[in-house]
Amino acid sequence: MGSSKKQANESAKKFIALCMDDSNAFDENKAREVTKALATENDSRYLTVLEQFKELVKLELNKQNAVVISALKLSNDSLFSITSALEKIYNRKLRLESKIDESLIGGFKVTIGSDVYDHSTLGRLGFVKNALSS
Repeated sequence: MGSSKKQANESAKKFIALCMDDSNAFDENKAREVTKALATENDSRYLTVLEQFKELVKLELNKQNAVVISALKLSNDSLFSITSALEKIYNRKLRLESKIDESLIGGFKVTIGSDVYDHSTLGRLGFVKNALSS
């Protein structure tokens, strides 16, 4: 196990791969096992790997959460349709959180990890404004 940050990151990525189940979903129980194993090592290099692993776990957990923000309360059917479409795109089960933000004016915005899909009226107005000011 190398001591450089790059090598630690590569090792952490390998450990993340071990935490995926058969359907390519992140398994939190496997991550706990990896964390315990890394934490019990007496080699200080494993501490760097553990830190990198922790950051990658956060990213994986964020990828499992979809936040749908809409101007109005969406129906259960609409939320189901959005979730189903996103699960097909991401090829994994997602946990859905729904929020209301009236400043969006209309439509909705979805955030999954660092991905943002903006289908709101406010977002479209911003796009038009930027296009006109270029």
